[in-house]
Amino acid sequence: MSSNIYTAGLQNVGSYRVSGQPFIIKKVINVGDEVKVEFPYVTKNITIRVPTPPNNAIQTTAGQGRFMTSDPGPNPGVYDLGGSGKDFTLSFWYKEVDTWSNNKRVLTLNKANSSVANFRMKTPSGTKYQFDSANVAASTTPPNGQTEWFRVTLTQKTGSTFCYFDDIVVQDTASLHPNFDDFQFPGNSAPVGGGIDELIVFSSGMDAAQVAELHNSGEYFNPNHHSLSASILTWHTADHASDGVDTNQEIKDLAGTNEPAHLFGTGNNNFIAGPWGTQSTGKIRVHTLSTGSTSGANIINNNHFKEIQGYNQPYSFPMKGKEIYISGIGAQVTVEILAELTNIPTARMYALTGSGIDE
Repeated sequence: MSSNIYTAGLQNVGSYRVSGQPFIIKKVINVGDEVKVEFPYVTKNITIRVPTPPNNAIQTTAGQGRFMTSDPGPNPGVYDLGGSGKDFTLSFWYKEVDTWSNNKRVLTLNKANSSVANFRMKTPSGTKYQFDSANVAASTTPPNGQTEWFRVTLTQKTGSTFCYFDDIVVQDTASLHPNFDDFQFPGNSAPVGGGIDELIVFSSGMDAAQVAELHNSGEYFNPNHHSLSASILTWHTADHASDGVDTNQEIKDLAGTNEPAHLFGTGNNNFIAGPWGTQSTGKIRVHTLSTGSTSGANIINNNHFKEIQGYNQPYSFPMKGKEIYISGIGAQVTVEILAELTNIPTARMYALTGSGIDE
């Protein structure tokens, strides 16, 4: 009997051949990148979705919080950042929750337990915030309005200090930031609570393009795929399974440096919903040939792809194949791929081409 009992198109295949194992994989795709997903066996159906991002945030209060990245003690600092030759970036999402009050401290950066800089509410109008450090003291209205989430990024790069709201620089000075070794949310002096999410500290300064990369058009971003990911020192999200919000509990450090954020003070904090409810910028395109292939220009020009956008909106492709390609558009996107596999080796599958593929 011939061993070639079915063609490359998989006709006349018995049920024992098309009942295989599921295949599940998750990919993070940056803007403009294309990833290739290869399957161990020929597929009979592929389902792709953009999963809902991890979206726990912590709500501190004026009487509680005191996030610190090390154990209490006479010199609890774990960083050595700011000052000459020690560029850094500290970025977090913030939402006003407690009643606004002039000069209340949202965050302080400390050296040996003393504040050297603070991010605070400022001006009696009740609509502006200010980063008071290295002569950076302009008061600026949050880009998304009061009580809405916005990203704050503080960075020192090559002798200058900058403050960004979302991806727009709102304060800058040609001065070094003071050296600091720790942070507190909120500050011990004039504290005010608020929603805090995705606090990340890098040992590198960022330019405007790198801040925009981190902000990711306001959509969820996995910092492990940032161009400066090698310099991440700590990353606190409130999404770890063991994170706690009560007194003497902690928020885990997901950067692998084992520097959890400890919570002090009295009373309990709460988890609240974070910044990401919808996906309006990032999207993916699924296609069966690479845009870099010989006829790859036809894939985009002739719309030989399926575009997917929206958290937790699955799309199924009842297709026989051994690989797919996924391109990232607009913003970094995390995507999950679930394939139902046959038991047919991929060597039996012909290369896809022709009408609707690359013609």
